[in-house]
Amino acid sequence: MTTMPFEHASYRAQARRLRSLAIEALKHYPFIPHRIELVKYSANAIFRITDIQNKTLCIKS
Repeated sequence: MTTMPFEHASYRAQARRLRSLAIEALKHYPFIPHRIELVKYSANAIFRITDIQNKTLCIKS
């Protein structure tokens, strides 16, 4: 199975791929995500991350 180029994927497919990248990036930080929410996606994607202690941070891709 070949993966469709990112720029040809639908908005939802692009958001899913970016969410996967956010999850991978979070593995490099001492932060255990409980919830990952897409806040905004246009030129960049912004995700709000909430941990198990209800602390939040945002990451931009």
